[in-house]
Amino acid sequence: PTRRSSDLNHYVPSGFMGDHGAVQVSENATKNCHAGTSCIRATYRKTPQVQGWAGVYWQDPVNNWGETPGHTGYDLSAMTTLSFWVRGRAGGEKIKFQAGGMAGTYGDSLYPATSEIITLTTNWQFVKIDIGRGDRTHIIGGFAWVANSADNPNGATFYLDDITYSA
Repeated sequence: PTRRSSDLNHYVPSGFMGDHGAVQVSENATKNCHAGTSCIRATYRKTPQVQGWAGVYWQDPVNNWGETPGHTGYDLSAMTTLSFWVRGRAGGEKIKFQAGGMAGTYGDSLYPATSEIITLTTNWQFVKIDIGRGDRTHIIGGFAWVANSADNPNGATFYLDDITYSA
């Protein structure tokens, strides 16, 4: 994943999970971006809540939960790191990030590579996730974030930029 308008952007934020009605994603935020003129704004509202958590997977193709046969996802065998920049709107937001881990008959070959829960500040933070310890030949869940109501009792709004895979 990279900028929405980039030809290198192959994944789409279509995999809304958990209390998906509590989530909003805008790929066209324009205020205080890390680089360029746009970034991603994600909001996890405290209501409506049933499951107490929510998140979004960037998927290939759109809405692929591992049940789409054929040539889907990407071979990221040459890549060992997922990196990105993130900041909170207010600071104190607690979010977990990951790559891979999409289940299903045709799911990801990579068991999820995850970050710890990261407490965000209002400053941009650089995050790296090691994805080099697993089978990366078929990745349909290229990037994901998860938030929960226990860690974010007032909800959370945060910004993402420059989501990149590298060797």
